[in-house]
Amino acid sequence: MMMILKQKQEILLMYLREGKSQREIANQAGVDRKTARKYIHAYEQRLTELEGMNASVDRGELIQELVEAPKYCSGARQKRVLTEEIEEKIIHYLQENKEKRARGLHKQQKKIMDIYEALIKEEMNVSYSTVLRTVRQLGGFFHDYHKL
Repeated sequence: MMMILKQKQEILLMYLREGKSQREIANQAGVDRKTARKYIHAYEQRLTELEGMNASVDRGELIQELVEAPKYCSGARQKRVLTEEIEEKIIHYLQENKEKRARGLHKQQKKIMDIYEALIKEEMNVSYSTVLRTVRQLGGFFHDYHKL
């Protein structure tokens, strides 16, 4: 079950303000006791870290920090570029698949994962999602690509 952030906040508030046990919290919140323990432990661990750094700790802000949705910094990721060389290789593998289908060798075709692994083996810097997206875009030129 996916934990809703509001539910996570309620668990921490029941623990801190109402002084309830993990078992009581789990019963009232409708979650497993281990789940309640995990969030309480994360709170206590972060509190200990902050106190160890001699930082003034506002428990309300700490709870808010723990229940916020994670923020991902995708701007710093290295972008992988689909080069002409990689695209040509993908087209080559799709052409091979087309030829194999024509000869009745349907089971010998490369699946998208096989194409990706072959590119990696050739030391191409490409992600699986880029290969998948490219195969889908080229799918109009190579029928039955979706069966890969």
